[in-house]
Amino acid sequence: MRRLAGRSERDALGVVLRALADAHPYVRSAAAGVLGQVVETSTRRTLRRRIGRLREVPARAHATATYVVWADAEGEAGLLVALGDGAPAVRIAALDALVDLAPAHFVERATALLADRDGGVRAAAVDCHVHWQRAGTGPARALDQAMWQRLRGDPDPRVRLAALEGSVATESEEAKVAVARGLADAVWSVRLRAAELSVRRANRQVVEQLVATLDDERRRVRAAAHAALVTLTGIPFEPDPARWAAWLEGDGRTFDPSQVDPDTPAAAQPKRPKRTETVEAVRFLGVPIVSQHVVFVLDASGSMRDAAGAGRTRWEVVRAELAAVLDGLLQGKDRVHVGLVRFADGVERPYEGLRRLTPGLRRELLADLAATRPAGRTALYDGIAAALADPAVGQVVVLSDGAPSTGTHFTKTALLQGVRRANRFRRARIDVVAVAADRVARRWRDVLARIVKEAGGTLVRR
Repeated sequence: MRRLAGRSERDALGVVLRALADAHPYVRSAAAGVLGQVVETSTRRTLRRRIGRLREVPARAHATATYVVWADAEGEAGLLVALGDGAPAVRIAALDALVDLAPAHFVERATALLADRDGGVRAAAVDCHVHWQRAGTGPARALDQAMWQRLRGDPDPRVRLAALEGSVATESEEAKVAVARGLADAVWSVRLRAAELSVRRANRQVVEQLVATLDDERRRVRAAAHAALVTLTGIPFEPDPARWAAWLEGDGRTFDPSQVDPDTPAAAQPKRPKRTETVEAVRFLGVPIVSQHVVFVLDASGSMRDAAGAGRTRWEVVRAELAAVLDGLLQGKDRVHVGLVRFADGVERPYEGLRRLTPGLRRELLADLAATRPAGRTALYDGIAAALADPAVGQVVVLSDGAPSTGTHFTKTALLQGVRRANRFRRARIDVVAVAADRVARRWRDVLARIVKEAGGTLVRR
């Protein structure tokens, strides 16, 4: 595909256009890059019209990258058409492509997409406007109070989460209202993000809502609310709702959160209490299980047959470790829901999504692992993406002993971007156990660390 760069013959360009619909995103991206090198205005105009008639949604979506590279009237025309495309994926791709552009006609069209019929498009439009406002790019203007209010009440949680983050990031007057409302949202990921952002935009109502959130059904949300209260007040109480409620009605009556500086260096922040809600006894090869909704993503490639010492293979060690973890979770006080994903050349699961952990499910999962014969290469991204497909997932625990070598994304940049997109509105914590990490090529050694850093997880090297 790349060898066709610079060719302008009709047949050659036809091959490139067909490649925009290739099954693999790398080929589609290469095709978009080749089209981006076309320089003749008349040829660009013909290509733009032909792209608009392509039936395949991925082809039209990837073409938005071509339009940005052209950076001329034909490119702008192509983006405007993409913003009105009938497929949400194309409209989202066009909004993503507009992040570094902001001519007035794009701003107006992006503003119209805040009322799009698809929630993903509306959320992408919010992100686009927030980026323009923070960067001071072009004629972008701040969203008014009525618009923020409508976005906070959007029926799609992705839009509500984007509006919450946007109002805080742009220092909108609506930020404190957004945080308080977010803490009471029906969707756990919005409540979690509101608790994390509350230290930057807190008032009396936010503090009261944080205390109420200590009773949240989600462990991660409770932990985030507790951390916010300790940071705001400097009081190292344990996460006991009754104790915090008593403080709120007593000494806390005069507490003014507006006097707290959210930019205080970490060294000067109050110390966190030693006890947390993490169940320290339940760990998977050193990774603490901090959510009641956890998916284990296990490398089942051929290298997992290698010896791990004591006469066992790496796969046998993983099976024994997971058995112990499931036993520990069954003995806990919380109801736990678990999922299992195995990845090698592709992805396999004993069942879709998450199911409540019971002794019967434990036997089913262990039987599945016992019947698995590790083989093939390493589709790391596909395993993580499969786990993030369920909106209920709160924690993804990944175990791998190699760098990605197949699947949807197996270059460093593409893998990181793919995981970032997949987790944009999930807000799942991602932890990684890297087995024999010193044997991985040097260029891959920081990828797993970057994934866990962005997702608030931990990296354990074994």
